[in-house]
Amino acid sequence: MTANEDEALRGLVRQAYEAASAESEFEVEAGLREVMSRAGHSMSAHATGSGKTASFVGALGQAAADLLVNSPWIVYDASSDSENDSGTRLNTLVARTLDGGYSCEPGEGRRVSFGRNHHDVHIPLGVDDRRVARECGELTFHDGLWRVRNTGKVPIRLGFRLVLPDGEPLPLGPGYSTLLVEGSPGRVHALELRVVGRDHAIPVARPNDQTVVPATWSLSPVERVLLTTLSQRYLLHEPEPRPLSARTAAASLAELQPDVNWTARRVEHIVTAVRTRLAAAGVPGLTREEVGEPVGDALKRNLIRELLKSATLTPVDLGLLRQDRHRVG
Repeated sequence: MTANEDEALRGLVRQAYEAASAESEFEVEAGLREVMSRAGHSMSAHATGSGKTASFVGALGQAAADLLVNSPWIVYDASSDSENDSGTRLNTLVARTLDGGYSCEPGEGRRVSFGRNHHDVHIPLGVDDRRVARECGELTFHDGLWRVRNTGKVPIRLGFRLVLPDGEPLPLGPGYSTLLVEGSPGRVHALELRVVGRDHAIPVARPNDQTVVPATWSLSPVERVLLTTLSQRYLLHEPEPRPLSARTAAASLAELQPDVNWTARRVEHIVTAVRTRLAAAGVPGLTREEVGEPVGDALKRNLIRELLKSATLTPVDLGLLRQDRHRVG
């Protein structure tokens, strides 16, 4: 397609969108792909030469008109009974993948599907990966909440939770969520979601704003060297890492600092103190009541995840172990 044809196509789609009588959310890039798919069959029938562009654009004009009426990429909803301060309707769903995007206002019983078959779902996901189901999930609005349900054959990850096939739908709260769908070996497909809340308008691009540095947790030098030792398999990016046991961590620390009385009991005491402090500050998953029995090393794993997620611990901290070894060597 020539540059002129490309520009004509974009102009047609935008004009059609602006001419729509009802309010809508329209993903232009996704719409262009849909128009091209529908109009592509007409290209072979056009004559060559100067008449080709006019005929081609005419066919695309009809395709764009059909798109406004029938395409799942456009959602009409003129109601605005509950809006946030920015004018965006509360509980509006915004979704994006590598293959397209979608925006949908809330409505009781409204359904939004996602999967590999981009012709039949609202949100294309993993379109070139046959391990992804043609439709692997759906988002439905009911009783004031969006919920995600797995309609495929493999679990879908939602944070620390799994959305299981044929299981109950899980609710989405306001703000950002990410669904992860396992595909072919080495591939994971991400569906980014945002549910607009009262204080969460759809964000605009801010390329020139100052970067907000994430808040980290305060650790004493003793806590830092201990927790670095405990989580070193994570910091070394080992596959499926696990925390060191209290006994192993104490032995490692005793080797690094032979002048300090490191024992498994002392390791457990310090880890418990940090975990209790973070739990009191609102970090979830750090108490026995939350994880349930048997606890195992779940509390340590959740503590390490929080320290890594907040960048309180980074691979740079591994240098503490090497520096200590060199100092006492």
